[in-house]
Amino acid sequence: MGCMAVYERQSQRRAEAVAPYLEEGETVTASFLGQTPVPPWVFFLIASYVFIFIQKYRTVVATARNVYVMENGFLRSYKFKGVAHKKPLASARIEGGSTWVAIDGGPKLWVPPFGPLKRGLTEFMAQVEAGRAAVPEGSGPTPPSAPTS
Repeated sequence: MGCMAVYERQSQRRAEAVAPYLEEGETVTASFLGQTPVPPWVFFLIASYVFIFIQKYRTVVATARNVYVMENGFLRSYKFKGVAHKKPLASARIEGGSTWVAIDGGPKLWVPPFGPLKRGLTEFMAQVEAGRAAVPEGSGPTPPSAPTS
């Protein structure tokens, strides 16, 4: 089975698993599984048995309207404890690098530098940018008005 087939199968399973947590009518446009606080290469190369109990997994999902960060069960890819963070796509502050993303100042969520998880992060970032470009100027959240005396 090629890398493309693995990626497609993982994406489909994530979309099915997260569907009950989405708003009515929402569908997953991009997703990936990230880990925190230890990057994957440290986790696997140094001593995974040292980090296994502090390692947390989060599934990050983009829809046309929102960005979700799901809290995964312990060492589970497709079982969730619930929604750890949800924000409208237009107002979410998303920072990222080639192997990590942070949403609204949260912890960096890491992926390996290659493979299906890296591809998921790349597609997530592209989808977020495309989704924001599709939102008409001025249709985002209204900033609070200045108090008048």
